[in-house]
Amino acid sequence: MARNSAYIKVHVEGGEKLAKMFAHLKGEVRKNIAKKALKAAVKPVIAAAKARVPKRYGALRQSIGSIEKKYPSNVVVTVVGPRRGHKSKLRDKLSAKGIKVEPANYAHLVEFGTKPHNIEVTRARMNAFGFISRVKHTIKHSGAKPKPFMRPAWDANKGNMFNIMAKVIEDEVFKEAQRAFR
Repeated sequence: MARNSAYIKVHVEGGEKLAKMFAHLKGEVRKNIAKKALKAAVKPVIAAAKARVPKRYGALRQSIGSIEKKYPSNVVVTVVGPRRGHKSKLRDKLSAKGIKVEPANYAHLVEFGTKPHNIEVTRARMNAFGFISRVKHTIKHSGAKPKPFMRPAWDANKGNMFNIMAKVIEDEVFKEAQRAFR
């Protein structure tokens, strides 16, 4: 498991009848119901994370979403965070060209911050004789303070997620039961 991931196993208290009905459903139907429940449960987390992203990082805010994955072993996984492929064009201050940015590549730096570090820069310069020489110099970066957005969103909504999932599962199981008795 990844260092900053969360694993949730849901147990709905008082839901023994619901669990029995859920167990009688076919595997694919169970997976679809679980997928719907997870998708509904993470919506408040996504909204809270988007609200907590600093205003300066608009591309990061737009990229936050969820991806659901169904596995053959009746396991459904939902990943919430900045999605890959949501490239945004930012204007370069020095030129009229836009720079393509992948927010998933820097989201962890915004969330956890960075320590002070040195950045080595190599530039090519032409000397007085027409030869190109490479000049190295070091820039001391002061680091960046953490601006957490995913973890606070998770902490604020994790208690409510179980209630949302239980409600969706209950509704979907009863819909399937009604379809079966028609």
